[in-house]
Formats: sequence, structure tokens, C-alpha cells
Amino acid sequence: MTDDLIYEAGRLMEEQVRDYGALDAACAQLAAALINGEHNAIESMTRAGEVALRQMRARLVRIIQALTAFADARADTAEHTPLSPEARARFEAASNALLLSANEFQRTRARAAALTTSGATFVTSCIEVCGIQPSTYRGPYAGGEGRPWA
Repeated sequence: MTDDLIYEAGRLMEEQVRDYGALDAACAQLAAALINGEHNAIESMTRAGEVALRQMRARLVRIIQALTAFADARADTAEHTPLSPEARARFEAASNALLLSANEFQRTRARAAALTTSGATFVTSCIEVCGIQPSTYRGPYAGGEGRPWA
């Protein structure tokens, strides 16, 4: 029984690691979209990221439930039978991989957050200086017309 709960928690952790990898790749794409100013891509990637994060939060609750059930089952029995070596090894590998994935994602998230903050500051500066949004402003020669060298 307790091995089954540990296997379940390990399986959920492995799924979480997989989704952290996908979310990390999505954040890298979001950072590129922020740099290039691709408004439609930014919006769709943000929504997709929110959906993925919601699913990951739900999975985290299921991991906690499995671990709580394991702790309760261990507390209810007088004899503490050890976990099988296979269950212990799988859980340790899954939890270590989850910790590494979460740390890697934090670095990517920090870069995307910094780009977002910098973009917001740039937009605010443009509004203060020019009085208009940078996405609607086209400086002289921006479209190619009127350029003497074009």
C-alpha cells in the first residue's frame, strides 16, 4: 500500500518535470516574442502558459495528497515496514529531477519577467515622451517610403 502511494507520487513528479520542460520552452519562446514585439504571439503564449500552470498546480495538489496519504498510512501502522528499494530509488530520482526542473524554470521565468518589466518601462517612457504607444508610432522613414536611399 505505501509503495503504491510512493509510486503514484513519483509518477506525478515525473509528469511535473515533463511539464516544467514544456513551460520552460514556452517561456523561452515568450521571451523571443517580447523582444520582437509580436503582440499576438505574446497573448497566445501567455494564455497557454496560464493553462499549463493551472494544470501543474492541480498536479501539485495530487502529489501532496499522495504524500499525505503515505504519511497517514505510515503513522497508522505499528510496524514501520521499509519502502522497497525500487520505490525509494524511483521517488528519489523523481524528486531530484523535479527540484532541478523547478530551479531551471525559475531562471527562465526571471528572464521573461525582466523582459516584461523592461517592456512596460519602455512603453511608459514612450507615452511620457511621445504621448503615444510605441506600437502605433512609426517614425519618419519607418515604412520605407520617403527614404532617399531606398
